[in-house]
Amino acid sequence: VSRQKLLNYYKRSNILFLHLDDISAFKRVLPSKLFEYAAMGKPIVAGLQGYSSDFARVHIPYSLIFEPGNIDHCVETIIKSINKKVKKSEINHFINNFSRKTIMKSFAADLLKISKI
Repeated sequence: VSRQKLLNYYKRSNILFLHLDDISAFKRVLPSKLFEYAAMGKPIVAGLQGYSSDFARVHIPYSLIFEPGNIDHCVETIIKSINKKVKKSEINHFINNFSRKTIMKSFAADLLKISKI
């Protein structure tokens, strides 16, 4: 689907769902979809482990994490998400900290530090 159509689907959704299977490689990745979902400001129900799970728990307070592949835990998490309230301040905080502009500023500052050595 087109980008605009995809954004419309996101906007009409009650929750956003993400599942990374129980594979060791998925324990070390941070899917870009997680950033896209977090910026939408909807509860995120995510089957995650490892780094992406830790990241979501720390930086996305409106994410609800379940154990990948555990259907019962997934269903429980979806039910919990029904009453999950997302605060505008939480969305803004995430966007301010992880916008491309913010990340690139930090990256540029790091490069300047390295080049002065």
